[in-house]
Amino acid sequence: MRRVPFDPDKDLDADQKAWWDKWAARANKARDTMVDKRGRGEKAEFDGSIWSDLKAWLLENVFHGKCAYCETMVTPGFFGDGEHYRPKGNVTVADDSGVRRAIVAGEKSHPGYYWLAYNWRNLLPSCQQCNNAKSDQFPVSKAHVHLPAPEPGELDTAEEPLLINPYIEEASPYLAFGEFGVISAIDENPKGKATIDVFNLGRKKLEDDRWVEQRKALRGLGSSAVNVLLGTAVDDSEVELWTGAGARYSRAVRAYIRIRSQALVDEFLSKI
Repeated sequence: MRRVPFDPDKDLDADQKAWWDKWAARANKARDTMVDKRGRGEKAEFDGSIWSDLKAWLLENVFHGKCAYCETMVTPGFFGDGEHYRPKGNVTVADDSGVRRAIVAGEKSHPGYYWLAYNWRNLLPSCQQCNNAKSDQFPVSKAHVHLPAPEPGELDTAEEPLLINPYIEEASPYLAFGEFGVISAIDENPKGKATIDVFNLGRKKLEDDRWVEQRKALRGLGSSAVNVLLGTAVDDSEVELWTGAGARYSRAVRAYIRIRSQALVDEFLSKI
């Protein structure tokens, strides 16, 4: 997982902006209809095509074809829905034994963050495995907001989410990658632990895939790996290939390169 900053007001070329404006108009209209009907106590169906279209566009134009959470490569048609950071319907959290419970306010279950169902800041491209693992989970440090509220940033202050948001946060303060593709929470911090558990980032197949990429990168970089650690001159394009924004499992690969390079340096120093 890595931070992928994105600002549609600054980062788009003319063609991308034209698509974005058209999509945003659809999304805003659907949001207004949803909030209006819910406010009158009427049933309102979600239009999944809106976030499905955004997911495909984000994969192609922003996230380098990768899942926002595990960095697995995803083709636009692989899974139909974009992942809602805050669930659009029911909201649950898991206890220490992994049993999920619904969030309630008084005698009513949390209605979901339906007012954010079409908000791009609440939508990220996700692989099927991460999407299914998360489902409607959304753990927070404070209390869940139940009623329509301002933008996600203000909700973050009110709730203090325990899930890393790739749009706005670097994972490095919370997550550590090691040899064999393993992942862990740094110092058992709650945000790292919750992110790993909710998205099942420690699943065996994912660990194996990260380990394969780690070894390929080490072979591909060769002696440049040590130079990366030492800060000496290297071919930036070569390093970017294995650890850049478009690389598979880039953070896990970068961590492994540092681990192996440090081991080689330590071995050399022990002999002099």
